Amino acid sequence: MKELISELNERGIPNDDIGIAYADDKQKDEKFPPELVAKKKGIREVMETQEIVPSDIKILITTSQNKEGININDLDIKDMVVESHQRDEVRQMAGRVRNGLDNLIIVTDAKQHSSSGDQFIFQVNKNCKNGLNNAFQSWISADTARNCLDEKKQAIAKAEKMFRYLRYDYFSSEFRLYTGRKVGDDMAEDCEKAFRRYVSNWEDAEYTGDQYGYSTLCSWFPSANTVLYVNASNLRSETKKLLADVVGKVITKDERDSITIELQKIVKVYGPEDTGISRDFKSLGPALAKLGYRLENAADARHGTAFVIYKEDIIK
Repeated sequence: MKELISELNERGIPNDDIGIAYADDKQKDEKFPPELVAKKKGIREVMETQEIVPSDIKILITTSQNKEGININDLDIKDMVVESHQRDEVRQMAGRVRNGLDNLIIVTDAKQHSSSGDQFIFQVNKNCKNGLNNAFQSWISADTARNCLDEKKQAIAKAEKMFRYLRYDYFSSEFRLYTGRKVGDDMAEDCEKAFRRYVSNWEDAEYTGDQYGYSTLCSWFPSANTVLYVNASNLRSETKKLLADVVGKVITKDERDSITIELQKIVKVYGPEDTGISRDFKSLGPALAKLGYRLENAADARHGTAFVIYKEDIIK
């Protein structure tokens, strides 16, 4: 969020036009400009009581805090950008805008914030539960003043930040294993793997059965037109990786055909909108030419049996 605000400022959008929303957190408040933090409470109140975004806010940046329990009835909000790759979260966020959106953009390469659900970390938390309870009770017993609610809450918050899968139960007055979070983390990890697979196989059911990317995202929003937008620089970057070990070297016909298949897969993910390469291209040479390479027949070899791929800027 901090980086996004900085980028918006660099593009000429002042903080007066920006609103932020996240759960109350004094440490997080310190990361943002004071004028944005000062507006946060008022924005929340307007959204809860009037069910609109304040008129002076042109761009609202929010965490998943507002994916539930908020109705936005503005008529002029037409675009939403989301970073989540979980279907239910994406649909919930889009559904907050009750009058509909013209464009819902899912950032496919956004880093996901959920834990990986590491089994080792879970086991460490499980084994530390008794030790944490003993340490906490000893800390409380050492000073009766620490048993007051505020002191106790601060200590509990520190412990819960340290142990992701342990939560304090005020009914039993002890830390307990938070298995629900582990289940949630595992589900989030599965969702992220599936989403990556959908993007990688946008129009190819070879690896995902009937659930390839285009059909899956269409099922998320049946009445919407679904398009995968790509960055040509990513296509060129992936092509460079593919050809790293073969540029300038003699390759066989079979190796050429293998490179063609791999490039076809890359183009389906990263192209061809910004490059002019057909998504269903057949010939390697014309496709490489649009990416700054050239395919030539190898010298001293029978025509069509051996080839060399050159980078355009090293061709004499």
